Amino acid sequence: MRYFTFITLILLSGCAQMQQDWIAQHCNTQTAYSQGVNDARHDQDMQPSYAAGCPTTPDKINQAYRQGYQFVLANQPPSVNITTSTAHKKYECHDQFNQQICGYDCKTFAGKWTCAQKANQQCIQNMSDIKCGYHCQKDNFGNISCKTKP
Repeated sequence: MRYFTFITLILLSGCAQMQQDWIAQHCNTQTAYSQGVNDARHDQDMQPSYAAGCPTTPDKINQAYRQGYQFVLANQPPSVNITTSTAHKKYECHDQFNQQICGYDCKTFAGKWTCAQKANQQCIQNMSDIKCGYHCQKDNFGNISCKTKP
């Protein structure tokens, strides 16, 4: 029984140390900003809650992540669009309850904004139901669906 207790204590202390190391590495604004930049550069979707595992200041950490992500989107060189049949969507930002919501092809309902995260995505709306993605469609019953990949 003593050995079981001893091994349990060793394992728990190891897990606690791993958690502390992860928090020290990921739960700061500089790392969050950098991760936001990297995600946007690699065409990854924006993480809605980057700081989900951070015990302190998750709002500041999430804000830094969003700023890094949005910096890349706002400062991308113009891409060459070979198909001329579709209009280029403009990156836009809107105020929503003291927070900025940014993206492409933004739609709103009752003060809540929803935006596509990539210029080649679209948003469609049926009253309060707003979805963004690729090849979005609304069926005869008003149900909206979008694909996650082009």
